[in-house]
Amino acid sequence: EVKVTLRTKALEDAKNIAEQANRSKSEFLANMSHELRTPMHSILSFARFGADMLNSDKIKIEKLSKYYSRIITSGNKLLKLLNNLLDLSKLDAGKFPFVPVMASVEGAIHHVLQEISGLAHEKGLDITLDNRSIHPLVWCDIELVQQLVRNLLANAIRFSHEGEPVRVA
Repeated sequence: EVKVTLRTKALEDAKNIAEQANRSKSEFLANMSHELRTPMHSILSFARFGADMLNSDKIKIEKLSKYYSRIITSGNKLLKLLNNLLDLSKLDAGKFPFVPVMASVEGAIHHVLQEISGLAHEKGLDITLDNRSIHPLVWCDIELVQQLVRNLLANAIRFSHEGEPVRVA
């Protein structure tokens, strides 16, 4: 009877661990979907702006160049995210890549602001940066900082109403 009880307990523990792993993978997939969606929205927004300009007789080369540049930037970000998905084995092995360098957080924020400006413009939002409290250089993984800022701004855009100010401080 004691052996049966111990065996039952071991099986219940194994089941609980498997269920937790399944929940963790589901959360990871949900987060990755969010990460992939943001640059894709930017790509589509700038492609639509460019197509609209081509269809209206108001083609401004500098404007189209800016749109294509942002499409390329967002495409590169999407590629990085897809590469991160391929690194899932590293995450499972407990070896999450972390590459700290001395970097400008303000520069990272500006990069993300440019990346998602099309999404904000589509929703009629103006994003401003209050850089008074930002330290010039910090020791950080710049890709992770950009990912964090991107998530926060994507949520701010998603949950803000047209004309509401979005402020990064």
